[in-house]
Amino acid sequence: MSAPVSGPASAPGLVHRFSIRAEVGPYRRVGDVVGGVLQVIPITGGTVTGAGLDGEVLDGGADWAVFRPDGSVLVEARYQIRTAAGTIIDILNTGLAGRPADGEEVPSYFPTSPTFRTDVEEHRWLLDSLFLGWARVTPEATTIEVFEVLAPPA
Repeated sequence: MSAPVSGPASAPGLVHRFSIRAEVGPYRRVGDVVGGVLQVIPITGGTVTGAGLDGEVLDGGADWAVFRPDGSVLVEARYQIRTAAGTIIDILNTGLAGRPADGEEVPSYFPTSPTFRTDVEEHRWLLDSLFLGWARVTPEATTIEVFEVLAPPA
């Protein structure tokens, strides 16, 4: 019989690093795909604010959303930000929005998992950390509160 695997005595912590407000254009319906109906939502600009990062969301990204038959939505957004210092950072943000509440077309809040790419040493911490996002959707924008996942206390 094998010994049970033991985990940390306490849960990891979260610290808020920054907020991303991605402004969006009208949805474009692509059509039926495996798993649901694909719609592409263009990202047209926005802001990044917080102690960990500050700048703007660049025009040209998009969110590919698969609306599943059960009402949930798989999201995959790819876009770039430019920091106040001029650094371009590429972002891939995936998530799963549960079924919407009554009267909603898409869920108002849902978790995401943002990952970042950059070659600038000052922002290396974005590549060396794990992040959790909490997204809020409105017709004009999606706002994502980005939290860094911290190791549990020893």
